[in-house]
Amino acid sequence: MISLENTPNYAGVNIIGDIYDFRTLLESIRELVGAEGEHIGYDQVRARFLRFCDEVESAMTDDGKTVLRANGLKEIEGHGNVMTAVQENNVYFQIPVLWTEMLFISFVLNDLIELSAKNNKHYWDLVPATARQFQGVVADHLEETIGENKFRLLKSSLTPNFIGYYQNYAAHYIDYLTTELLKNEIEQRPSYISILARRVAIKDNYYIKAKRKIERAASLQKIAIRDVTLYEIDIDQIEW
Repeated sequence: MISLENTPNYAGVNIIGDIYDFRTLLESIRELVGAEGEHIGYDQVRARFLRFCDEVESAMTDDGKTVLRANGLKEIEGHGNVMTAVQENNVYFQIPVLWTEMLFISFVLNDLIELSAKNNKHYWDLVPATARQFQGVVADHLEETIGENKFRLLKSSLTPNFIGYYQNYAAHYIDYLTTELLKNEIEQRPSYISILARRVAIKDNYYIKAKRKIERAASLQKIAIRDVTLYEIDIDQIEW
C-alpha cells in the first residue's frame, strides 16, 4: 500500500510504494479524469492530474528513486521445515511530490470520484476505492504533520461543499501557493502546511485575488487562461 513521509526540508512528501501500488493508483487517476472534455470545466484540472501521472511514471525509471525496505520475512515456516526467505527486503519507489500538489490532487479527487460515478462497474469498483484509500493515506499523514489540533479544524474541509467545487478552477493558484511555501524557513514549513491545506480546500480571498490576476494576464496577452505563466516552479532546483 502507498505510504507517505515528509521530505527533509518539508517542501513535499515522498510517495512510497511498489510498482503495483503505483500502477493501480495512476490507472485509477487516469480513469477518473476521463477523456478530454468529459468533465466540463475541468480541463485545467485534468491537465494537471495527467502531468502528475506522467512525472511519477518518469521518476519510476530513475534508479535513484528506489529504496529497499525490510519486508519482515526473515524465516518462513512450512511443511515442518524452516526456509530462509529468498529476500528480506522489498524494492520500493520513493518519489517526491510537492505538498501543494499532493493537497490539490487529494481535494479535487472528491469531485472526480462523484463525476465519474456513472462509469463505476459496481458499488465496490476498484477505481474510486483506490482514490479514497489514497485520500485516507494523505489525511493521516497530514494529521501527523500538522498535529491533531490543527487537523481538527480542517476535518470538515475533507467533505466537499458540493460536487463541482473545483469546476473552472484556476490551477495556477497551486503554483502560487508553492512559491509561498518555499519562501518559508524550513522550521516554519510544518506549521504553514495547515494553512496551505485550508487555502486549497476553500476559495478564499487569496484565491479570488490570484484568479483575477491570472484572468487579467490572459486578457492582456490575448491567450487562454491555461497558457498563462505567472509562477515558475523549477522542480530540479527545489531543495526537498
